[in-house]
Amino acid sequence: MPPEIAKTTPSNKSEDGSQVEDGLQVEVGLQLLAGDSYRLIQAIQKLKHLGVEDFGISLPKICVVGDQSTGKSSLIEAISEIKVPRDTGTCTRCPIEINLSEDKGAEGQWRCDVYLFKTYAYMPNGKSGSRCNGTKAESRWGPWKIQDPDDQHFAAVSDKEKVGDVIRRAQLAILNPGTSQDRYKPGVNLRTPTSLEVKFSPNCVRVEISGPGLKDLTFYDLPGIISNAEHPSENYLISLVKELVVEYVGAKNCVNVLALPMTHDVANSAAAGLISDVGAQERTMGVLTKPDCVQSGQSLDQWTSLIINKGYHVVMNHPDTEMKHATARAKERDFFQSKAPYATDLKRFRDRYGTMNLQSALSGKLFELITDCLPQIEIQLVNRAVEVNTELDGLPKPPAGNLTDLIRDLVSDFCNDLGQQVVGGRPEYPFEKASRDLMIGLREKLSASRPRLSLPTTAPDLDPRSSFIDLFVDQDDYKAPISLVSDDEDMPAGNQGSAAKKRADENRARSTIETGNGKRRVGDAFVTPTPSKYKKRKLANVPPLASITELATRFSLPGIREMIGKAYVGLQGSVDPRVSEDMSIRSMGHWRELTTEFLDETHSLTQKLVLERLGVTFSPYQPCPLYYEAIDVCKQFLAQAMDQQRITVERILSIESYKAMTFDDDIMRDRQIKALAGLDTARRNNRATLVVNTQEAHNTRQAGTQNRAEKIAKAVGQLGPDPFEQELGVMATTRAYYECAVSRMADSIGQGINYDFFRKLKSREELRPFMIRKLGMDAANARERSMALLAVDAKIEDRRAQLKKDQLALSKALQWVQETKKDTQYCEADLTMDDT
Repeated sequence: MPPEIAKTTPSNKSEDGSQVEDGLQVEVGLQLLAGDSYRLIQAIQKLKHLGVEDFGISLPKICVVGDQSTGKSSLIEAISEIKVPRDTGTCTRCPIEINLSEDKGAEGQWRCDVYLFKTYAYMPNGKSGSRCNGTKAESRWGPWKIQDPDDQHFAAVSDKEKVGDVIRRAQLAILNPGTSQDRYKPGVNLRTPTSLEVKFSPNCVRVEISGPGLKDLTFYDLPGIISNAEHPSENYLISLVKELVVEYVGAKNCVNVLALPMTHDVANSAAAGLISDVGAQERTMGVLTKPDCVQSGQSLDQWTSLIINKGYHVVMNHPDTEMKHATARAKERDFFQSKAPYATDLKRFRDRYGTMNLQSALSGKLFELITDCLPQIEIQLVNRAVEVNTELDGLPKPPAGNLTDLIRDLVSDFCNDLGQQVVGGRPEYPFEKASRDLMIGLREKLSASRPRLSLPTTAPDLDPRSSFIDLFVDQDDYKAPISLVSDDEDMPAGNQGSAAKKRADENRARSTIETGNGKRRVGDAFVTPTPSKYKKRKLANVPPLASITELATRFSLPGIREMIGKAYVGLQGSVDPRVSEDMSIRSMGHWRELTTEFLDETHSLTQKLVLERLGVTFSPYQPCPLYYEAIDVCKQFLAQAMDQQRITVERILSIESYKAMTFDDDIMRDRQIKALAGLDTARRNNRATLVVNTQEAHNTRQAGTQNRAEKIAKAVGQLGPDPFEQELGVMATTRAYYECAVSRMADSIGQGINYDFFRKLKSREELRPFMIRKLGMDAANARERSMALLAVDAKIEDRRAQLKKDQLALSKALQWVQETKKDTQYCEADLTMDDT
């Protein structure tokens, strides 16, 4: 069903007050638009010329919509007095915007300029283009993708009779996006191509017409709604045209002219259904066309109902497209004055017959819409002006004064700020603590990856008190019923022995170390050592113990025995010192991996701080080359300083791996005692557990957990001499030296980082001269260099220029809107007084 259209009341006067003769206006053409309507429409036209719609502010307009072949193009011609393209089937294949304005000059001349306004790029087969607008490139219109607006002048013409051909050519250029528009310009080619690359386009042909006597008015001729595509591959055209029409007629500030031919069933009108769907009935003028084509004897009931009940207008445009406008209007007037039922039963609705009355009604409707929209337009202009001013104020100001001194001062301020951050000492300066945590983390990782002794978990059918087994695994994999076996002095806190037992175990180890003959006293004390400090410390940057211990070098007792045998010195029971030295150096094989990780983390942490502080000091100049060059210079400085530190660390590693050596005998001896005590305890627990395991393997009765623990404790006291005493001593020496080397290594690297790396950031003595030199502030061309560094990006300058243009346009637009509102209010007041 057609939409309910706002009715117009029959009257003997037109909207502008001119007399109506037999329901038809005497005035011709667009002269009807006068008074308030003229001023309002002129204001909207000025806003449009200023580019207000580019700010996302939609202005009031008139759109003619209908299905294919409904006579809407003829309707546009009648209203605007120009010719538009005509063809069999669909005439309008893209939106055609027609802007009329009056030339009030003393020698005013008629002129028409045609433009191609492209806001979509044609991208078939999923192609993309440089003008496509990022995420907006996705479009619901098939191969058409949203792009940055492109407004191109196509042609100018001063002869009214040639306007139709120029618009036809412009439409062909729009419908052939892959071809140069020059091929379609009049006077350029003898033969203009007529083939179509696309059948419809969302891009627009804009027609600007000025001349004496014309009134400011804007019309849009939209493509007719289609229901079927010629080929399945073109099904997207159905939705493309529909969405295109919806975008225009759905706007709240658009007066729609719905063309319905009296030669078709109104119930089948897709355009009428679309008007209802978008809720545009109240701002739609229903217009019946082709009343002269109704077949004789055909019922007019449905059309009569639309005229009487729904306020439809009726126009008759002569089929002769070459007929002059004045002649066509005269024949139209004669038709409605003489033909039934318009001159008989429906004569009382004569103010809705003919193009002139339609123009008058449209003028009134548009006047009402503009009056309602002006306050909202003013608000939108004010909001947009605030946005423009804010963005303009936020752009960096062009620098003034001595630019070289400005840059040198910035560098000094940055270096001072960075130095305070590195020195630390306050909660607001967290870098010093974070860097110290990295150093502590390196020490903990080195310590946690100390060499490991693998012990057996199973025993063959031999007496484990006098034999060893040829199966050795790491303690981490040991799954005994109770955890009494360990390859070092680290044990769970819940299994700690008494302090007295620990001291007894260490005393036994000390007596063995001090004899120096490889013999050890064996006691019956069962000692479980205390946990290491590593397990107690919680550092975020330290990986889990299990992952660190994977780096540790593994030794087995048989393996150590084999090394001792190969280094035999000729004296029974003697061990070549080179065995423990070699084991010590092998135990450090993973240090390069840990130190490299530490240096990388330190570099990353420091660079993050430097760039953060650089952003604070140089923030006003982030759009300038200075900011980005300063970043590069700082990165160069850090990279060079860290490279030097890597060389230093590599030298320390080389020294440590050259020969195992220490002159701190007291610390070395103390650590040997502690290491041997832990290894002795682990080994005795391991042997005792193997005894119990062997016994239980031959006894089907399984003892409880407590009974088993008692058995293991009893077995410890019954163990004989360990055949691997000598090997345990070598392992203890290796472990003791490793711990000494860890302390030395961690301290050396920490001191080197502080002196050779952080010191360069704490003072201005190295970083500042480096930056000044790299930025060219000490060169002969420092002034020119400064200007180049502080020059705002060309894009920013373009943006500044555009914002200033927008600022001026918005200021003028606001002024015109406010003046128009004031004039309109005065007119409304005058009208109220006249009515009174």
